[in-house]
Amino acid sequence: MTRRRWAPVRRALVAVLVVAAPVVAATGPAGAAETIVARAVALAPSASCTWGDVDVDYAADGVERQQVTFTAEGGTTLHQFEDEAYLPTHEGIEHVLSETTSPPPAGTAVAVHVLIGTTPPLATTTAEFFVLYRCDTAGNDQGGTNTVLYACYGDYGTCPATADEALAGPAAPGGGGSGGTGGSGSGAPGTAPAATPVSARPTYTG
Repeated sequence: MTRRRWAPVRRALVAVLVVAAPVVAATGPAGAAETIVARAVALAPSASCTWGDVDVDYAADGVERQQVTFTAEGGTTLHQFEDEAYLPTHEGIEHVLSETTSPPPAGTAVAVHVLIGTTPPLATTTAEFFVLYRCDTAGNDQGGTNTVLYACYGDYGTCPATADEALAGPAAPGGGGSGGTGGSGSGAPGTAPAATPVSARPTYTG
């Protein structure tokens, strides 16, 4: 199961994933048990300088909120929103889209940061996903060249939150390198099954 945000369904997805399974479990603010297992993160073939498309793979029970931030090097926030979680209980791949109306030039390092769990996010209730890539004007599925520089996932606090944070830290020379992961992530690539997108209409708060 996947999710499409902020745009009509454009295509089915076959994603290359970075795989592992850190577990986050806790009791949320209202006393309900919240569990989320972050299993993978990948840049979607449709991602570009305009579209911050990522695929996040996780299993969750009792989660409430989702936050997405799309940033560029130099401190620019391209797009940001918060919404209800796709489903309180979910297992599989969710396709998350962030779209900017002011895309940076080709060759810019941009990043997508996704939090799924609670607001405010806590390490005990929220999973984190992050992909830093050098963007192109078109997605890789349209002949573009969007190159992943760094990917990370785990419990909240594991990953950088912006492109600048990653470039100054784990994605800096000697800090993790191309395709690296942080925290409880793994550098072993895998292939996700083809997914069927589901349209959604989130409430924009960014």
